[in-house]
Amino acid sequence: MDDNQKIYDEMVKKSPSGHQYIYTKETLKMLDEIVPKNIKILDIGCGTGHVAEVLKDRKWYGVDISPLSIEKAKQYYKEAKVGDITRNIPFPSNSFDAVFALGIFHHIPDKMREALKEIRRVLKKNGVLIIVDHNNKNLMTKKAHEGILKIVPCKNERTISIEYLMNLLIKEGFQPTEAIKYISIKGDQQSLTPPIWQKIYKSPFIFLLGLISSQSTDFMLKVKKIR
Repeated sequence: MDDNQKIYDEMVKKSPSGHQYIYTKETLKMLDEIVPKNIKILDIGCGTGHVAEVLKDRKWYGVDISPLSIEKAKQYYKEAKVGDITRNIPFPSNSFDAVFALGIFHHIPDKMREALKEIRRVLKKNGVLIIVDHNNKNLMTKKAHEGILKIVPCKNERTISIEYLMNLLIKEGFQPTEAIKYISIKGDQQSLTPPIWQKIYKSPFIFLLGLISSQSTDFMLKVKKIR
């Protein structure tokens, strides 16, 4: 079983809300402004569908590697399927006006190009890809995902270079539609919090890095499929 699949299945089992993450009202308002309305949109790595549950006025479709997440998410999407976006997104080619990727690429740092090929395949001509992910120039975000201070549950995740990601996007037939925006996505992980020893020994250092970092914790990219 894929490590990410196992972890996110466990998060669903242990979550009191049934969701893996609950985003703040401020974050959901921000996402409401970012995600287009009245178009057919695929939410990759959709999890249990908290964003789609709140932002209802979209033609949402979902895909996630976690079967238990998809069972929960199905009620919020027109259609939601289990799938690995780095191998085969289980929807036909040229299906979607937009693809939304919230906090996904840092889970697949070594397979981003494979995922982009699949995303390009399912997007319609001039379709839009919206990426919101962790900013590796923010010290707190970077160290929480990498090295001896790492406190996130998935072994393979790490923050990604925006410049490297942009280079991949261009190589895979995408073109930026606006400048990179730096934002802060906030929410509560509902289960699988770090062990108590990590909270005691690591969290204070992570908190201090957050205080001294001048960079936002996340970034947002909008690109369109040009070939």
